[in-house]
Order: sequence, then C-alpha cells, then structure tokens
Amino acid sequence: MKWHSQLFGAKTRDIEVARRWIEQITGFAPEKRENDSLGGDYYMFGPYDGANICLINNVDPYDLTPVWGRETDTRWPIAARASWTEDRRELYDLMHSAKRYFVEVLD
Repeated sequence: MKWHSQLFGAKTRDIEVARRWIEQITGFAPEKRENDSLGGDYYMFGPYDGANICLINNVDPYDLTPVWGRETDTRWPIAARASWTEDRRELYDLMHSAKRYFVEVLD
C-alpha cells in the first residue's frame, strides 16, 4: 500500500486556531501530543486506517528554521501534513478544498 503526503501552511500564527479549523473541516477530534523535534506541542488527527493529519508549530525551537518544508521558507509557522493511502484520499481532498485556511506548500 503506497502512502502519499502533502504539506499545508496555515493562514494563522496560532496553533489553536488551526486546530479548530481542521476539526471543522474534517469532523475529527485531535489528540494533543508533545515532541521537541516537531516544535513542542502538536496535534494528531488520526491515525485512522489509511489517513491522518499532523498539525505542528513549524519552528524548530533550537535553530528557528522550519521543521517541515524548505529551510528558507519561514512563511508558515503553523503547518499541517496530511498523509493518506490511495483508498483514503478524502482527508487530502478536505484540506485541499480549505483554501480559506490552508495553502499547499512544497517541501
């Protein structure tokens, strides 16, 4: 089974606002987690069978570079990564259609 992923930059600098947006978009409740390499506190929407979304503070606490995405692209201090298998693409489709809140980002 092949996995795909897409990085999205949030149009906010507040992870709690972005969390609420993803809850609205997907209808899923997040699990709050903590990991220094992912910018501290973060949220996991899933893992579900074949799809999930991870929402992070996209700033490395040690060198202040983005955790995800291009090292020189600091426009997205809050980022979400949608991961899915071919038969569970709907989470990507939901995030892709939420252009009011999120922007697809190259990484």
